[in-house]
Amino acid sequence: MTIQDFIEQIESEEKERRYWFVRTDNGQYYDTYLENNFIAIGWNYITVHDIVNSSEEEVKAKISQHEPQSPEQSDVSYKMKISGIYNKIVRFNDLSEGDIIVIPNEGSGSLAFGEIIQNHIYVNIDGENDCIYHKRREVKWHKSGNINSFDPHLRFIKRNMHTISEVKSFQPYIDNVLNHLYKRGEYAHYVIDVNLADNINLRAFTDLVGSIEKLSAIINANFELAEDIHSTAIKLQLQSPGNIEIISKGRNLMILAAFLSFASCTNKDDLNLDNQTKTNFESLQEEHSQVVDTCLRAFEKLETDKFELDSL
Repeated sequence: MTIQDFIEQIESEEKERRYWFVRTDNGQYYDTYLENNFIAIGWNYITVHDIVNSSEEEVKAKISQHEPQSPEQSDVSYKMKISGIYNKIVRFNDLSEGDIIVIPNEGSGSLAFGEIIQNHIYVNIDGENDCIYHKRREVKWHKSGNINSFDPHLRFIKRNMHTISEVKSFQPYIDNVLNHLYKRGEYAHYVIDVNLADNINLRAFTDLVGSIEKLSAIINANFELAEDIHSTAIKLQLQSPGNIEIISKGRNLMILAAFLSFASCTNKDDLNLDNQTKTNFESLQEEHSQVVDTCLRAFEKLETDKFELDSL
């Protein structure tokens, strides 16, 4: 893989997709969803055939047959209930391949993040995987953990009380959980996880930021990018553990992330880079060994995930 291939791969992964928060029946199905790579929705009496081949009025009529109006329930409240059930089922059916799913455990103390990998519902009527729901979607899970280990903004995602809710406003925080390097619009985002459970060492932090600034200038000159690296921004989420998010226009940051992955990797043969790129990176590392070593020592002191780039 050339550095151009690497950049194009990162850019090609930028796509329109939706973000969803899916309840797990008070955590009842959290573990089985994770272990068996699916999510599911209830109201088994509404089949996939109903969703695909029946009108909205017909589906709502069938829901009404199975969800009778109680004597104390007003007509308006009852219609809202039927519409709510219908809308949840339709949303579940409309999930697309690539959509991101977030699920909570009991009490929402933990979250899991995954991706829909098929464009259709599959049906299981045998109660397999300790789940009574028939309508299911296949999911590839990417990450799970205690909610306090993620960006504090994600603590508010659990306020969505519906069975399935679109959570587009949480996209930036979810993206940072799922990716160490990605591109959105004009901007590249490089997310460095800081796993240090103690206080953040000021010298290590300033060494890291300072060396990254210097290396950005070196990359800019070496690859003749002529980019405005002084517009680079940084976001900190350092509650220990946390992350450092670097944001920059153009391609400089993507190349820098690849270079730091290369420099910090003990077995460079494992990296999916062509020989010319490896030779170029080796020359840069030797020529600027002092600033590179300062950066790597800061990585180590902050206990960072410094080379987790799936694209390499």
